[in-house]
Amino acid sequence: MTIAAEGNQACTVTTEHTLNGSAFTTAGAYICHLDFATSVDGATPDIFEIRVYNTVRSSGGTERLKDFFTIVGAQSLINFQTPPYREEVSIKFTIKQTQGAAGRTIPWRIDRM
Repeated sequence: MTIAAEGNQACTVTTEHTLNGSAFTTAGAYICHLDFATSVDGATPDIFEIRVYNTVRSSGGTERLKDFFTIVGAQSLINFQTPPYREEVSIKFTIKQTQGAAGRTIPWRIDRM
């Protein structure tokens, strides 16, 4: 397993941010890790959407939504991890904060096997 990319995403509420800036195009199995230590509860809890996109065909393929997760408020398990996705063409992970205080920064890492 290798780290394909890692960083911190400063979220802008209602904006979908692509982790790593673009899709990964090297064949392999990918896992996305996110650290939600800064997510809070309250009357207006933080809400995040995690999306996974892939392209099925290598020639003329269209990127489509593959999986979707919602994270609401403070988490008892702070580190979130997607299942592994085996991809031959491309895969992209995004995060979107839909509610809560603006500017939450979420550390992330994407591994490739």
